Amino acid sequence: MSKTVVKKIIWFTGNSGAGKTTLAHLLKEKLGDVVVLDGDELRSSISIDLGFSKEDRDEHNMRVARLAKLLNNQGLNVVVSVIAPFKSTRDKITELIKPYWIYVKGGKIGKDMPYEVPENPDLIIDPTEESLFTSLDKIIKKIRWLSDI
Repeated sequence: MSKTVVKKIIWFTGNSGAGKTTLAHLLKEKLGDVVVLDGDELRSSISIDLGFSKEDRDEHNMRVARLAKLLNNQGLNVVVSVIAPFKSTRDKITELIKPYWIYVKGGKIGKDMPYEVPENPDLIIDPTEESLFTSLDKIIKKIRWLSDI
């Protein structure tokens, strides 16, 4: 009898320019069996009709979460690289898909770029204090227990 492998969703959150997308693609290179959903790419497809108001950001995040759920239900590991700036939205995402939250410190901070720092992410990465490859190794060590990825 073969072992049932539980597929997972990992969500990188953090400010613009923090390194979320780079880490997501490095993780894909390292693990292989991963679909990356990048916020910028998805804004030019499934969210092309949305702007950057709080409501539009919330809607964009929920569209990505629903897509991640759909892919995950089809047996894929999903890595999401989307800012998800608001706690209330992250709470809705957690309720819907229960991702493994990785907060990536750093990036751009500005008046027009609100970001509520997560209180209890599953893992905190700080690429300003360590190399991306050290951060990647830290991520892989932490997520290995999630499944066979």
